[in-house]
Amino acid sequence: MDLSSTIREITEAGFKLNSEEDDFFIDVIPTKNHTILFQEDLTSENIINFVEFPWNSDDHWEKVTKSLEKLKSRIINHKDSLLIEYAISKYNKVKQNYKNIETLFQDVPAEKSNFWLETVVPKIVDLVLESKKILQKQIPILSSKSNHSISLTKKQCACILANAFFSTFENRFGKINPPSMPFFNLNLWFDYSKSSHNSVKIEKLKCMMVYFERITSSTEPVGVLTFSRYNLDNPDKNTIKNCTKKIRKTIFLSKGKIEDCGGAVQLDFANKYIGGGVLNSGCVQEEIRFVICPELLVSLLFMERMSEHECILIRGAERFSDYTGYSSSFRLKNEFIDTTKKDKYERIMTDVLAIDATNYRVKKDQFCEKYFWREIFKSYAGFFANWKEPKGQLPCLATGNWGCGVFNGDFHLKYLIQLISACVADRDLVYFTFGDQKLLNELSKMNQILLAKSVDVKTLVEFLLKFFDIRQNLNVSVNDFLTSILNSDVNSDK
Repeated sequence: MDLSSTIREITEAGFKLNSEEDDFFIDVIPTKNHTILFQEDLTSENIINFVEFPWNSDDHWEKVTKSLEKLKSRIINHKDSLLIEYAISKYNKVKQNYKNIETLFQDVPAEKSNFWLETVVPKIVDLVLESKKILQKQIPILSSKSNHSISLTKKQCACILANAFFSTFENRFGKINPPSMPFFNLNLWFDYSKSSHNSVKIEKLKCMMVYFERITSSTEPVGVLTFSRYNLDNPDKNTIKNCTKKIRKTIFLSKGKIEDCGGAVQLDFANKYIGGGVLNSGCVQEEIRFVICPELLVSLLFMERMSEHECILIRGAERFSDYTGYSSSFRLKNEFIDTTKKDKYERIMTDVLAIDATNYRVKKDQFCEKYFWREIFKSYAGFFANWKEPKGQLPCLATGNWGCGVFNGDFHLKYLIQLISACVADRDLVYFTFGDQKLLNELSKMNQILLAKSVDVKTLVEFLLKFFDIRQNLNVSVNDFLTSILNSDVNSDK
């Protein structure tokens, strides 16, 4: 199924796709809860911590600027990737090797390698050297359980990422990194290891160079991004338990990817530290999304780890790369031209919703009320979060096997949790099974029975709580249990 037929199926089902006419997302207007880095705003009294810029330390910044100025003057003539390693080592004292930089430029055609070295790298240097001019205001740390947004220009994002590329953030490494924050430098991508995932680091660097090549082709890239954090205050189980809203239809797709579902709010199967292992060798759903849309990486600079009842929503990240593979087989395929429309604030109308699932070391642990409610409130926080009063139907959610895979989530249970939260939040689901036709058939059958029986949220929750009790004594799957009970008369079981 191609993209156009996917969109047609979504609209024919009556699902809403986002549009500028009735946009649900926050406006780019300064408030106490919205920091805008390119205009005057109102400082929130809740903000007490700010990002420590590399230029906050005069001594460190002097070393950075001198080293990169020398790099710029030499690399144009010599086109030697070892000059990058040498420049970084002058101010960055992290003990590591930089073999992947050399491999990066050897692994692309000579014409492309030379162009990157003599044209693109000097422009990345310029972004770093102009940092004080580009980023004149402090960036607040968006702490856990806060409701706050930050808007930046695309050029400000490029400046931040250029500093990350040259690893200038001296307090965002290893043991000196704040424990509540993700790492924020690209130095680990440069570090060669014998792991099978080392090739992934090379591919990530290629994606980053594709980004820098495009973003530096214009002296002033046009556009804005908004990074928002939302916390669900005082979640109440009764809101879910007593909800009489009917279960909604789900559209299931075995082909396609979440990032191709334009107009839907697209889920990031996040780590509680947003980005997960993206700045190392991690390369699953979240990490891949952040690599093909590098502006998403900016969130790692100022987002604290997420707590149990909160989410992060990002509007405006452009996609620069297409890819093949997954995990250790991930490869840059080619450049990607993002034709997504922009809103009135020049933000690309792509909304990425980050919610982190529980990582079950023991898979059976998830079949209990404690973890059920944790996942319900986490997904509900994301699906319910609105930044202004909606004018009508909310855009649908493009999702899939959230929290499955390496986090050991049960496919059927995770689908039902997302379905419940979406129904309570009045959102429709478009569910991608990533080529798994058997799973699509099972989930689709489950959804069809729920619709045929006109089951409401309250009843479905009751069934699942009953399942958790039964499963303590019987090794039965949620799919078999629910299919069996739904095939009986629902009313007689209540």
